[in-house]
Parts: sequence; structure tokens; C-alpha cells
Amino acid sequence: WPNATLLRHGCLGSAPTKPTLAFTLRTLAQFHELHRVCPCLSAEAQIRALCNLNRIPYQKNITDQFRITYDAYLEILGRVQRRVDIALKRDTPNWRALNVCPACDYRLQDEPSLKYSKLICIDGNNSLRRVNLKFTREVETYIDTRKPRTDYWLFAEAVDMFKDEVKAKKAAELVETIDPGDVADGASFVTVCIQRWRNAGPEERKRMWQIFVETGIFVAVCRHGFMLYICDMIQSGELAKYGLALTDKLINVYGSNLCIGYDIGCAFSST
Repeated sequence: WPNATLLRHGCLGSAPTKPTLAFTLRTLAQFHELHRVCPCLSAEAQIRALCNLNRIPYQKNITDQFRITYDAYLEILGRVQRRVDIALKRDTPNWRALNVCPACDYRLQDEPSLKYSKLICIDGNNSLRRVNLKFTREVETYIDTRKPRTDYWLFAEAVDMFKDEVKAKKAAELVETIDPGDVADGASFVTVCIQRWRNAGPEERKRMWQIFVETGIFVAVCRHGFMLYICDMIQSGELAKYGLALTDKLINVYGSNLCIGYDIGCAFSST
């Protein structure tokens, strides 16, 4: 196999049998790390930079072949990591979540119990948006059917189990709008922070729902900054179902003796 020979020399071809172009593993690894810290960095930008460094004209087909090669590179990394996890007995359910933070999860012999076994923060962020191409190019948005290899992600099906858990608004408050509600809708009383939350920009959220397929992410991290779980916010603002889904997952994995912080926790606690 040509790629077996190429890999022995530190390269990976863009085709399984007769590759006409190959990229070094160092180039692929560099793009992998750059893309992790800067998700907006595109394959096209990477190839344009490489073309400039090598003093050759940019060609779109090079970018296409780089994407193919990079997908194969990620598949190799994933399968290698899977074998390593099996060999080290790290393939049991929730192993990563139960061992990701040594300070939180490792216990000493006869160590006294704390009031809370784990301090966790949850919150949403709308910086990782994906545009709905139907509004920009009048074409259908590509549906990515791939599933992540790790257990960091909560799938949309698990999140939508909690979509009807929020207490309904009072009839007098219902208006004709595309706004499906937010995390503060279940509050039994309106506090200052709830009022500020609702005044933070409903018009911005409405525009965002219209033109974006994915409007951001909702994450849970421990007090030491280690990522525990994450889910996509899909065509909506920061709804209560995201916090409920992550909280349910955290309780199932770590137990109920948790302290969970949330910037709208006063409303979320009554949801």
C-alpha cells in the first residue's frame, strides 16, 4: 500500500491507493493543534499559508485533498487512542469524566468528606455559531451525521428530553413571537438578575435563531477548569433544557452531593 510506505517516511497521502499528493504528519499535527485553539481557522487558510511558504500558486484542489487527508489523519488518531484506552482499561462508561480532574476526583485513604464532593460551573456561550446557508446562499445546510468519539458531548436527543420541563408562561405573558423561551421562564418570581437577563438583548437572540443552525455551546466545567460535558445549542438561545440535561448527567455520574454554579441560578433553581 502506498500510504504504508509514505507513513514510514512521515507523510500521509490524499488517496488510499494512488495518491498524487501527500502531506507531512508534522503539517497535519500542526493544523490539528491550531484548529483546537482557534476553531475558526480553516483548511483553506492553512493551505494558502503553505502555498505562500513554498512559493507556489494556490489551487483549490490542494485544499480539497488536504481536507481528505486531514479526515484520514483524525481517523487514525481516533483508532489509536481507542486501542490505547482499551489496553489501559480506560474504556469503561464515564471513565474520562470520573478521572479527568485529579484534584476533584482522586481520594486519599481516610480523607474526610467535604460538604460538596465537586464544585461545577455551567454556562452557555454563543461564540461558536454555524450559519444556516439557506439564508446566505439559498442552499440547504449540510447535515453532519458524524458522532464524536469521546463522551464529552451530549447529543441533541438527550437534551430534548427536557424541552418540556420548563414551567409554562402565564397566559397573559404569552405573545406571538419566534422566541421559544429561555432559562428564566420557570422562575416563580422576578429578581433583579432575572430582569437583567431578559433585557440582555431579545432582538439579538431572535436574529440569531433565524440565521444560525447552531447558536453556540453549553458546557460544564469543574472548579479547576477541566471540561466535563458539553452540548450544542441548536437554533435557540440559552434555554433551560441545556442546563437541565447537563445537570441530570452530572448527578447521574457524580451523585447528588454537588455544588453547581450558574449565572442565572436563581431562576434555574426554580425551573
